[in-house]
Amino acid sequence: MRVNMHDIAKAAHVSVSTVSRALRGHAGISEETRASIMKVASELGYFQYTDAKPKSATSTARHIIVCVPKAENLAAAHELILRGIREYTEYAGASLQIVGENYGDKKSERANLLMNRVLFITPKGYGSLIQHCNDLGITTAATLRTPDFFAPFHIDITVHPDEAVMASLIVTKLRGLGHKRIAFVGEERTTPMAKIRAAHLQKALLAAGLPVEPEWFILKVEKHCENIIALVRQPREERPSVLVCATDTVAIVLLKTLLDVGIRVPEDIAVVGIHNIPYTSFAKPSITTVDVHLTEIGYEAARQLLLYQLREPRRQVDITIPVKWVERGSTCTYHDNKEV
Repeated sequence: MRVNMHDIAKAAHVSVSTVSRALRGHAGISEETRASIMKVASELGYFQYTDAKPKSATSTARHIIVCVPKAENLAAAHELILRGIREYTEYAGASLQIVGENYGDKKSERANLLMNRVLFITPKGYGSLIQHCNDLGITTAATLRTPDFFAPFHIDITVHPDEAVMASLIVTKLRGLGHKRIAFVGEERTTPMAKIRAAHLQKALLAAGLPVEPEWFILKVEKHCENIIALVRQPREERPSVLVCATDTVAIVLLKTLLDVGIRVPEDIAVVGIHNIPYTSFAKPSITTVDVHLTEIGYEAARQLLLYQLREPRRQVDITIPVKWVERGSTCTYHDNKEV
């Protein structure tokens, strides 16, 4: 059975954030609480191996190559994941090297891979590099992706939110606010993730007995969001009451566009994001979102990657991180006299 911080928090009767601080050695909690959490974690099997710090921080055995899309211009979500990776590598005395999605094309780069581990942040087009790692037996990890996403390639470690649980949470919370007509918006840059999240949201809607309108699941946003604006301007009884976005970045762009053309949020249409990047709390209105604990995902991926060599036998590791609904100003109670 997979054990995550949510399991530990439930067993120890504390919050997930308290568990996270205790496991990372952060200040701000009592030694008694820390000891209790560590005991519960050990009993549940979370600590199967010791996070021993290396004798040398420069050892190649303690080095991670981190592959990110557009290394020169990191997305906000990627920065949060990278923050968690750095937190753990600094704690463990390990080093890391950040590279772009084309890394591995050169012979010297491929030789460097042999002496290291590779961690992919939200991979999209890394097929050739992942295959090269597989061929050479290089240990790999990935964030925000499930193992089946990489078929026919193999990833040793995956750390991600439970997409099915997240979709169910979104539907439950929105239904509690009175929403029954729920749409989804992705965009080309996030297509792999958008498709996965759209599919889970459709399943969650069906499970809740709510309608799934194919034309409301939009995976390509037209210039200036013209297709979204046209959808929102349909008669109230014929359009969705809320737009669930594949990421916070999509939600931020959509929010600005809607407000610019005179569409009120949340009075005319509610907007929900996913990830909980910092800007969502500063937007006007602030954006309701789902916190997937990106920093924790990065931290755990780095931790598992550095501990992987201690495993015998070395089985695939798949860890899910709990999610949290964060309600803000872009959603409100919806009143609809028309039954769905």
